[in-house]
Amino acid sequence: MAAAPAVRFLAVCVSGLLLSVGGNASEPPDPENAPALSGAELNWTMSCRGCHGTNAEGTEGGAPNMAGQVSRFLKVEGGRQYLVRVPGVAFASLSDSEVAELLNWMLRKFDKENIPDSFSPYDEKEVGRLREKPLMTRAAEVRRKLILKIDNAPGPDYIGKVLTVTGAIEPDRLGETLMHEHLFIDFWLPADEPARWNQLFGRTPPNSPEELNAWRQPLTMHNRAGMAARLWANRDAFTLDSLQDALDEVSDFRELGGGAIVDVTSIGLNRQPEKLREVSERTGVRIVMGTGYYRTAWHPVTLMDMSVRDLALRMYEDITVGVNGTTVKAGIIGEIPIEKITSAEPVTGESKVLRAAAMASSWTGAAISIHSDFYDMSKLTLALDLLERDGADLSRVILGHISNAAVADLTFLEGLLQRGVFLQFDVFGNPWQLSMNDLRGAEAILSLVAKGYSKQILVSHDMCTKFQLTRFGGFGLKYVHTVLLPYFRDQGMTEAQINDIMTGNPARVLPLTRPLKSLH
Repeated sequence: MAAAPAVRFLAVCVSGLLLSVGGNASEPPDPENAPALSGAELNWTMSCRGCHGTNAEGTEGGAPNMAGQVSRFLKVEGGRQYLVRVPGVAFASLSDSEVAELLNWMLRKFDKENIPDSFSPYDEKEVGRLREKPLMTRAAEVRRKLILKIDNAPGPDYIGKVLTVTGAIEPDRLGETLMHEHLFIDFWLPADEPARWNQLFGRTPPNSPEELNAWRQPLTMHNRAGMAARLWANRDAFTLDSLQDALDEVSDFRELGGGAIVDVTSIGLNRQPEKLREVSERTGVRIVMGTGYYRTAWHPVTLMDMSVRDLALRMYEDITVGVNGTTVKAGIIGEIPIEKITSAEPVTGESKVLRAAAMASSWTGAAISIHSDFYDMSKLTLALDLLERDGADLSRVILGHISNAAVADLTFLEGLLQRGVFLQFDVFGNPWQLSMNDLRGAEAILSLVAKGYSKQILVSHDMCTKFQLTRFGGFGLKYVHTVLLPYFRDQGMTEAQINDIMTGNPARVLPLTRPLKSLH
């Protein structure tokens, strides 16, 4: 396996630094019990550790991982200068000599093995000269260009391959594939942030003592029924972080003949690239990881200040370099929300994310998976119009969460299919059936397949809560194989048509295609 890629480096976390917000920063040191520190180690502890972590491991969507990576910037032209010119260093409340000492200590502490033999330590004079030329808003783009010099980004050899969490594979190795799942996700909203709850269909957070008590309880089989009846009433229900749960569900899927899973957990929802890789390695099931930004309530606070290009560059980095400082690469763009997109000014955050998805897809050849508006199907047409306007290949677009509102109008769905997209019915076995009744969804698929669209249909469960796990009484990842496919066979769907939906279509849409545009 290749060495870890050199990814987003920001050496000192200071007030005003332009960082994407997400994940939880490490706890600050306890002054009562902390060992005596001095010099660079003290400056690291006071200025950097709170964001980057004790071992420089970083946080999801926030401060990047540096361990085993930062010294690799020294190996490419411009990399040495970048480590000083990045805003967090250039504007740090440390003297030039303190910054030089900190950088030299940090390189030895966290990435000694990658320090080039020719490396000469930073000194006060060099640091002072470079800090006079901070990168400011160009830092992200400079960083990514350096990364591409350091690492072997997917190039011509990856065209036609599927990027999984364990590496690139031929599409015929996928097998039967679930196209929209979440093995690890954390998407509850803080109870003390009502503005974010209001962005979620006008909801209000728990407030009364009874509501707050229910909110804080761990989900159990004893309280599951009551919690499921009051969606969003329990924080624990919206956290999937157990490696064992993921192993159990994926193993069950494999035993039913499953071959691959697409995990479309977005930036800021506690993605777990290394856990996904471990699940894949231990079960033998291929896993494709997603990149992108989720709905408005989960956007980082800096998103509206970021350019469309910078959002696209973040997705590009996940696909070409790796996610969160790992060698695990994303293989699909999504899920990308469209509830709040608009073609008019002012541009919404979701409109920017959609444009960025089109841009990143044109640079990488990766498919785009859309999180549709459950209740306003007109947004599907608008999304395709906007994607097409921005140069996306619509044959690489998956419209997910096809719901009751959509299946009520098959003519409308046929119109979408005629534009070349894939329709994804991906909430089967959902315990609350808010967005789509399973039978209505199945009947819609049967009707569309009968009309000749079997090569544009995809299915999945959208497992994203503990309610859906087998150990809490849900179907896990089994409903498609144990209920839906038997029903299709009973209704006369042929094995060739089922193969299209489960195997052929994923193998057509997931491989990277030749990029339509150059990043540069």
